Amino acid sequence: MDLKSRLLFDFEVAEEEKKGNVLRKCSAASTNLRTSGNKLYRSKNHDKRTHENILSLYSESIAFAPVDSEELALAYSNRSALLLHLHYPEKSLIDIVKALGITKSTYLRTKLLSRKAKCLELIKKSADREDNSSDELKIPTFTPSKQLPCVADCVKVDYNKQFGRHMVATRDIEPGEVIIAETGHVVFPSGEQMYLNCSNCLRLAWTGIPCDFCAFAIFCSETCKKEAWNAYHDIECCIMSHVFLKHTEKSFWTHVMIVARILIKAVKREGLKNILSTAESMDKQDICAKRVWSNDGYNCATFRFCYSLLSHNNCMVKDYGYILNLQAEVILKLLYKYTSIFNTFQKSDVRESSDDTGIFLTTKKLFVKLRNIVNANIFGYQIIEDDRYNDKNIIQLSELTVKGLLLAPCSSFINHSCYPNVSKIFMPKGKIVMMSVLPVKKGEQLYCNYGTNLSEETKERQSYLQSNYFFKCECLPCKNNWTFESMRKIVPTYDLNNDLKFIKEFKKMYSMRLNGESKDWPIDPEAIKEAKDICKLIQKYLQSHILPQYSMRYAFFLECAFRKLYEEKCSIPHSC
Repeated sequence: MDLKSRLLFDFEVAEEEKKGNVLRKCSAASTNLRTSGNKLYRSKNHDKRTHENILSLYSESIAFAPVDSEELALAYSNRSALLLHLHYPEKSLIDIVKALGITKSTYLRTKLLSRKAKCLELIKKSADREDNSSDELKIPTFTPSKQLPCVADCVKVDYNKQFGRHMVATRDIEPGEVIIAETGHVVFPSGEQMYLNCSNCLRLAWTGIPCDFCAFAIFCSETCKKEAWNAYHDIECCIMSHVFLKHTEKSFWTHVMIVARILIKAVKREGLKNILSTAESMDKQDICAKRVWSNDGYNCATFRFCYSLLSHNNCMVKDYGYILNLQAEVILKLLYKYTSIFNTFQKSDVRESSDDTGIFLTTKKLFVKLRNIVNANIFGYQIIEDDRYNDKNIIQLSELTVKGLLLAPCSSFINHSCYPNVSKIFMPKGKIVMMSVLPVKKGEQLYCNYGTNLSEETKERQSYLQSNYFFKCECLPCKNNWTFESMRKIVPTYDLNNDLKFIKEFKKMYSMRLNGESKDWPIDPEAIKEAKDICKLIQKYLQSHILPQYSMRYAFFLECAFRKLYEEKCSIPHSC
């Protein structure tokens, strides 16, 4: 970066400081957030959303409180009261101990000790709610492939011009098999969830631990806090207050900051010079071809592997490209000014360096490419909240909670279909699991869903996919202009008369458990086995072009069942 650009940027930063837009740890900010939480806490009608907002405000108050300050003790104290209010005495006790270790106030200590006694009494009576945020949830076992340990050996990565890189079955796959179990390369919490979920693994941070320096990261444990610091947060921490300015929507910078994490991790691991050299050589070849990995195989942790993902770099419209370049320039200038990560840069204010300017521009180009890679391959870390199921484990439709963003390179190899045979499941510690929900024959491609739904018209689905992923979907429902409604009209739900053998076997296995609407089916081992068997039977006897009309409802049920059984449990209670 040349001297003129540096001086201009320094002036802009100083102006933001003068306006009070740069947010740092501050007693007044912490107090205001805690007061807002208290106001909600004292309101008469509490529900899940109210509890979530109170928890978020108290955790944000903790994040903004100066280290070892009385404000920090008060924020911990208030959050402990909320956790006890939600019948989590063990979690409440964690915050009580933290507050007691900080406060010098006799009044607050007396209050905390009284609450501590109540927590201990409730714990003794086993009054704590069931802890629904287990770190280790067991998924069905699978044999990993030799090339990609996070991928099962029943699939392989293939490549052709039509589909690019994609995954195909190396043997017949039954519903319920694990295809991929991958820990995200990087994650970042969504803007509105920044103080609810761990910045390092996206787990719900009931007793979140703040960063000691910035006010924009909460961690679920000391382990995650240390991991984040060693991997990337020691660098990003220095610029967070200048990214998430007072007047800025946090969601506007979420995608940018996940790119910053990718870059920081790569530079710390491999060095800036090496990753710029790698990017330059890869940009000269077809990065979607398998030969890209000839040097280091399928090592998902390398910058090369991440950079080889599809970017749609040439599909940017002019205005959008301008925004990406502007965001990249802001982040890189902040990294240049406040960190030593680009120690190749000459930071002297006396002389200019053409080499520095060249490196800055090359890094900006790389950053924009990474941003496009993120846009094309990122997963929204979506959790089905517990209120989707009633006390009989019957599926109830509700909105998914997007806790944050997750980049999982291997999982990105699975292409889209509006009639997917694979479902995404999100597990603790930032892990994504792909499980089959339909039978897949040897040699067939595996598909997941990129966000469309057959309740939408074909034109709507096509428009969404073209705008966001730059391709025209040619799956069976799109080719035949199918929606849930049109499929019901074409094929009556129970008029399965294609084949006498099929009808005979279907009636033999069909029970009242899977009768009526799929949303009313109970989730239990018997119903899951029945749905799997019906899916296999449908594939065995019916022609491929009519399979979706019969199997869609069973695949949907299996997806919900697998998510109920294996997905991270993180719901904030309605009742108190």
